[in-house]
Amino acid sequence: MNEFNFKVWLLGLWDKIKALPWKRIALVSLCVFLALVLTAMVAVTAVIQNILNQVVIIPPDDTLPPDATIGAATPTEPLLPSIPGQTAPTTPSSVVAHKDLVNIMLVGQDRREGQAGRTLSDVMILCTFNKQDKTITLTSFLRDSYVKIPEIGMNKMNQAYFRGGTEWLKQTMLDNFGVQVDYFLEVDFASFKSIVNTLGGVEINLTAAEAEYMNTNILDGIHYEPGSLKPGVNLLDGDQALEYARIRKVGGTGDFGRTDRQRTVLNAIFTKCRTMDLFTALDMVNNLLPYIRTDIPRDNIISLATELFPLLSGKLIQQRVPVDGSWSLLDVPMGSYQVEVIIIDFVKTHQFLMDTLMPN
Repeated sequence: MNEFNFKVWLLGLWDKIKALPWKRIALVSLCVFLALVLTAMVAVTAVIQNILNQVVIIPPDDTLPPDATIGAATPTEPLLPSIPGQTAPTTPSSVVAHKDLVNIMLVGQDRREGQAGRTLSDVMILCTFNKQDKTITLTSFLRDSYVKIPEIGMNKMNQAYFRGGTEWLKQTMLDNFGVQVDYFLEVDFASFKSIVNTLGGVEINLTAAEAEYMNTNILDGIHYEPGSLKPGVNLLDGDQALEYARIRKVGGTGDFGRTDRQRTVLNAIFTKCRTMDLFTALDMVNNLLPYIRTDIPRDNIISLATELFPLLSGKLIQQRVPVDGSWSLLDVPMGSYQVEVIIIDFVKTHQFLMDTLMPN
């Protein structure tokens, strides 16, 4: 009897279910679903737009002299006199460019607190994202390299950016090294410190000599308590990381050692980013963008970031120009003092860049 009543109840329930206006229910459900999707899209669009609004775009007049529109920072370094016997290189016939390469030039300005305008580029690191080989290569270009610069001829490489902005530095990279620079990212001292602090500091393995130097020599524009650093791994804040990246008087390596340290800091930043998921990375990008100037079009930033983000988990390679065996030092008289420049074998250097940067 109980079994029979249950079947009757179940059949009655089924009849009621079949009698429901399913077409209308389906339509209402579809409308609710679409409304939720639309709301999510609006929210995501708002987040993306907020990120894009933080971007500081390098202005079109960036190619003008630094004192023409935005004011020259002082002090500046005068141009070198011409050096007898040193001729301009021939522009390479082959170019470091490929559909699977993105070359982004990181420029660090030697701009201190209280200064304004464009200054000398003491940091020039080419970040080459190789989508085919899934690698990122950091190539430092030393500031004292004697290169051909648009309109002013042969001079120190850090004068290219100071005198003519990103366009002159881009042309300098192409004319001397055969490298096509796709985009620029630019920071100054204050921006660099803010970026490191936003990331919560960076872990750097200090040698005993580096720790001693940083504990006893505090460079201008830097603020931290000396004596707290030890040989080994230290968590450096923005000021400490900036001082570390500016050290030249340790180990007798001068600017060569300094560019090594600059790449070490950049590597530490990449290492931190590797542990982030995409949403955390986008939030971090949103926080960091106010400290960076770039010529990447706003419409391309999100797609480019999404495209290159997976490469952070790939192989990270470090190198510098000039490469060993392709350079020499030369002292150039400048009034009462001398300036040291680096004379480069451009043929060997270009071949090195083709071999190390182009996809396999």
